[in-house]
Amino acid sequence: MLPSSGFCASIAHAHFTVPLPVSLPHAGPAREPEWPRPRTAVLAHAQAPRQRLRHAGAASVDAAAPAAPTPFSELPEPTGKWSLLPWAETAEFNRDHLAWAHKRVQKHGPVFMSNLYGTKTVVVADFEGWEKVLGGDHKISEWATAPSLEALMGPSQIAPAKDKTAHKKQRRQQGAAFTPEAMDSYLPRVEATCREYLERWASRDCVDVAEETGKLAFDFSEGLVVGLGLPDGTERELLRTKWADFSSNIASYVLDLPGTPFNKARRAKQFILERISGRVAAKRDAMLAAGSAARRSTLLEHYMGARLADGDDLDTHFLSMTVLMLMLAGSDTSKLSHKVLLGVLPELPIRIIDRMREEQREVVARHGLALTRAAVSEMRWADAMAREVLRLRGPAEGLFRIAKEDFELHGRRIAKGTSIYVSSLYAKASDPRVSAGDHVHAPTPAHMDMRDLATAFKPERWLGGELDKAALATFGMGAHFCLGYPLYMQEAVVLLALIARGYDVEAASGPTDWGPSAMSAGGSPRAPVLQRYRARQYV
Repeated sequence: MLPSSGFCASIAHAHFTVPLPVSLPHAGPAREPEWPRPRTAVLAHAQAPRQRLRHAGAASVDAAAPAAPTPFSELPEPTGKWSLLPWAETAEFNRDHLAWAHKRVQKHGPVFMSNLYGTKTVVVADFEGWEKVLGGDHKISEWATAPSLEALMGPSQIAPAKDKTAHKKQRRQQGAAFTPEAMDSYLPRVEATCREYLERWASRDCVDVAEETGKLAFDFSEGLVVGLGLPDGTERELLRTKWADFSSNIASYVLDLPGTPFNKARRAKQFILERISGRVAAKRDAMLAAGSAARRSTLLEHYMGARLADGDDLDTHFLSMTVLMLMLAGSDTSKLSHKVLLGVLPELPIRIIDRMREEQREVVARHGLALTRAAVSEMRWADAMAREVLRLRGPAEGLFRIAKEDFELHGRRIAKGTSIYVSSLYAKASDPRVSAGDHVHAPTPAHMDMRDLATAFKPERWLGGELDKAALATFGMGAHFCLGYPLYMQEAVVLLALIARGYDVEAASGPTDWGPSAMSAGGSPRAPVLQRYRARQYV
């Protein structure tokens, strides 16, 4: 299976995740068209006791014995379009995700069969299915990733995500890097990085948003994950270039020949490891020497502390590979999401910008100019703006899973071993708490249409209890909810706060063409977005 760049982002997010209770929307009034429903007695099957299938290869299972019937054996499989010529289906899927899903949901319902990247795949396209599949990780579903990522990163980084016990331990150890206290330790670096970039942008005639947010994302990721301390110059630019070679080619065919994307990613990975391993070892040695008094201001340091507390070793190669995975997850999220966050600012209604500035005046009046945890926690409008951007165009709009056992979804049997694609984007488009039913009649409903931000962009959705984290969808849920979510939100809120306090942002190019919805924000917008930043003291 050949994943897209959006899949690369989604697999990165899926890896660094911990359990998080998430409430899902209740079903609203039935507005969906009546798709063909199976004639089988669905209710009887659904209420039958669930019998979990044993893993193939288990010692207690006779390999020659036929598969035992399950409570769902008589249910029909999802209907849909399956062909030996997958590229037409995949091309349509990549070209306009919402239009592709909308047409099939109208015909087959919110669970249907497709052929994605040459693999027979069941697509799940509503919040009910989203909750069942992603909430069933390690139970009815298993995390899936690109073979190229597995080949490049190795079992030490990939295997734990597929094993419940190992995954739980890994999440607990990495979770030490995302506690409130850990987040406090990152805040000064996040603020300093944002100030540095805003001052730089204000000194130029105009900036290319995609290019600059790519650099910003790398600096956020490198500084917060490991803190290499590289000054601006040749070495830093070279590392940025190699990082781009690695991250942009990591989802590819596993074909290690000169000139292939996989070969380019492998060589870039080796270059990066050679540059960072010595610094990682130095940080490890400093922590071991300082003991419990060691100062922790990076994700790596908090993670090493958790491993030490468990009595686990701090092997340099393992830690360096962990740094690569953490940076991959963080930089992809920041690069794609900050590009949209900054890109929409000049196009938003003035009331939204005015309220953003007024909130900062109120926060400064109560807390002073310092960006402390208490001050940032009261920036609810900036937080809501960042969430609304993620709702409209997230960094990854779908997640892949493999069915671990037979289960029922919307009256259809999802067979063990089936490839599943959960469309977070269509789940958001058809969210009954937001949609007025227009998603039934149009592929891009008004609340998702970035051509009309005055209608679509409403941060107030997040302030009155109408929406919660589940509505973001792109960050997953359950055992693989994105661990780095609070760190991205910290970056976004601080960036908006500093803009609100001291900068005007103007478009320096024509109206932004955000293009059709896609599997990720990677290909959006379709043309360069140029902006001018001008320093102006508001707060």
